[in-house]
Amino acid sequence: MKNTVAAFANGSGGVILLGVENDGTVCGLTQSERQTKDDVTRVIHDNIVPEPQVTLECGDIDGKQVLAIYVQRGKPCLYGVKPEPLKFYVRRDGSTFPAQPEQICDVARRDVDILNSTRNGFAL
Repeated sequence: MKNTVAAFANGSGGVILLGVENDGTVCGLTQSERQTKDDVTRVIHDNIVPEPQVTLECGDIDGKQVLAIYVQRGKPCLYGVKPEPLKFYVRRDGSTFPAQPEQICDVARRDVDILNSTRNGFAL
């Protein structure tokens, strides 16, 4: 999960559903809502640098509890996964992959473009 959170933050953001299999089968959470949220928050805080912005929301699908992790598109920087040296990930075709050097450069160029289009804290 931590690799996918970092990949979403390095891209356009995204949503991860805990309690739903990759094929769409709803299996539900295996722990309480509170415990699952605490675990997700801890994993993100302890393993992704810098810490991305996420929102956690629990809901019911077919009578089973699921957790949506909404990952915001990252601010101008790269999000890496510990341990040192940091590893970087990207999303492609619905899957998470280790970033290749050119993909890291693409994210960095995007971030420079964002910074260059901003003057005195206001987007032009």
